Amino acid sequence: MNPRAGHGSGIAWQVTGNRTGKTCSSKQCKGGLNFWQTLKLRLFSIIKIPMLGYVRPVVKRVDDAGAHVVIPLSYRTKNHVASMYFGALSVGADLCIGLVGIYHINQTQKKLNLVFKDFKINFFKKAYQDVHFVCEEGDKVKKLVDKSVKTAKRQNGRIHGHAFVLKNAAKDIVAEFDLTLSIK
Repeated sequence: MNPRAGHGSGIAWQVTGNRTGKTCSSKQCKGGLNFWQTLKLRLFSIIKIPMLGYVRPVVKRVDDAGAHVVIPLSYRTKNHVASMYFGALSVGADLCIGLVGIYHINQTQKKLNLVFKDFKINFFKKAYQDVHFVCEEGDKVKKLVDKSVKTAKRQNGRIHGHAFVLKNAAKDIVAEFDLTLSIK
């Protein structure tokens, strides 16, 4: 893995998966956070994208398969009806897909830029507690990155994710989102 920072930021941005490499179960989602990944994300956000740090995201997992990020419901992320503000939900969607892209870009040890071309989100219900954002399309992102390295041209791909809250140890989906990842 490449311990270099995301293109000149000066922070060692190396994302690795959990020890098992498996997806996060309800028990893992409640308890474990990945302290170092969360710290690196917050330091990166201070320097590059302060809005990310403002919502205080917690990284649960980033690996070949995808990512899992939690945005806590707090004074910073609530709207006027005490549910999570849609802007905070958008930050979570951006993060969970963006971290997968950064992970796979770092694997190539090439200097590539990652941007989002478009964003589509469907809200199903209000989120009155911490929201978990999951992207399980790591293989699709890896193919996109590999194709960009091979062709040296911008590659676009629509990546899907979803957001949920834990309700009695069950996932209650609050939103689904698609972001077009553009890599060159």
